[in-house]
Amino acid sequence: TYTNEDGVATTFDAKRSTVLDNGDGTFTITDDSGTSVTVDTNNTVTTLVDNGDGSFTYTSEDGTVTTFTETNSTLVDNADGTFTYTNEDGVVTTFDAKRSTVLDNGDGTFTITDDSGNSVTVDTNNTVTTLVNNGDGSFTYTSENGTVTTFTETLSTLVDNTDGTFTYTNEDGVATTFDAKRSTVLDNGDGTFTITDDSGNSVTVDTNNTVTTLVNNGDGSFTYTSENGTPVQFQASTITDNGDGTSTIGLADGGTITVDNDGVDNVDDADNSPNNEIQTITSTDGSVTVTQTDINYNLSVPTANGAETIVEAAPDTDISVSGTGTSADPYLIANTRPDIFYPPSIEVDVATTGTGRTIDLHAEYITQYGTPDVRSAGAPAAIPTYANTELYYYVTYYDPTVFANVSVSATGVMQYDVIAVPTDYNTLINVVFVAQ
Repeated sequence: TYTNEDGVATTFDAKRSTVLDNGDGTFTITDDSGTSVTVDTNNTVTTLVDNGDGSFTYTSEDGTVTTFTETNSTLVDNADGTFTYTNEDGVVTTFDAKRSTVLDNGDGTFTITDDSGNSVTVDTNNTVTTLVNNGDGSFTYTSENGTVTTFTETLSTLVDNTDGTFTYTNEDGVATTFDAKRSTVLDNGDGTFTITDDSGNSVTVDTNNTVTTLVNNGDGSFTYTSENGTPVQFQASTITDNGDGTSTIGLADGGTITVDNDGVDNVDDADNSPNNEIQTITSTDGSVTVTQTDINYNLSVPTANGAETIVEAAPDTDISVSGTGTSADPYLIANTRPDIFYPPSIEVDVATTGTGRTIDLHAEYITQYGTPDVRSAGAPAAIPTYANTELYYYVTYYDPTVFANVSVSATGVMQYDVIAVPTDYNTLINVVFVAQ
């Protein structure tokens, strides 16, 4: 019973239909009015028996028996595109079953025949196209259907300018020059290689062990070339035996000294003038006083009356005389030719860069001159040396690619910066000492 908002009541039947499985292959169906029916889903077996005489007996589910005769139908191919069909009742029907065919003629053509006998031949060979060069930059093309087309084909060019660049001109005549340089390595065949980068910059690398050279220039000078190729020219003395009991010593400045080496004459005084040779000093009392001061000598010869012999230096000589010749102020005879020499070689560490490095050149000189490794027979154990204040110090050359800010003090201490490591770990500094 349903009562709406207005209080109206309605009673209706809400029964549902049901299906009950009876468990034996049957089902009982009851509708919403209570009416029931049972349905049997089990299937009664039918039979079909061949009676062996062309007839068959059929028994249905409800037991009904039916006997009938089964005749065969036939289908015969008449070999002309038609077939004859005979059904079970003996009724004969002939029908056309022609098919379309495709015949390969073996020459690139095919004949197609439809089921009505209509034929057509298809040519699958490709008609030849042609392309003719007209010799004027144009070409004529003929297609399969005979259509003729003439066109002009411009060529692109690429020209080697022989300087590492190439010029490319396209079909429209537009020219483009580009750089195709490559870096090269040239084996010079002598142990050196020339490396040229793509910008044309070259450098030669020597893989041989670099050798130093010393060349006699034939004029009293020599040229020394170090491992890094730096040439240094210096002068050296030469000695020539004149064959007359004298020898001529060629000096670094081009001058000469002739020396008597026969054991009789005195030695010339180191110049080319025969008018100022060393003189014999005669003393009336038989005494001559020679006093050494460093490398200079004071010479005095007293006379019987107490006066001193006048001593003067001849013109154009390398001898200087100072003093008045008195006991209080004796003559001082000095050699005015500078005493110039190279200090001994030393090793300078340039394996790393650095600033403010120092070497005591005078100390190195004292060490090597004071204790030489080898000396000739009868030679003193040490070489005479100067004090550090008795010398002038000069740096005549240094490698500017390796050294900078080179200076030397009055006592022989050299200061320098190493700004680069030499490529072959060899470089050069030339130092000269001059006696004051």
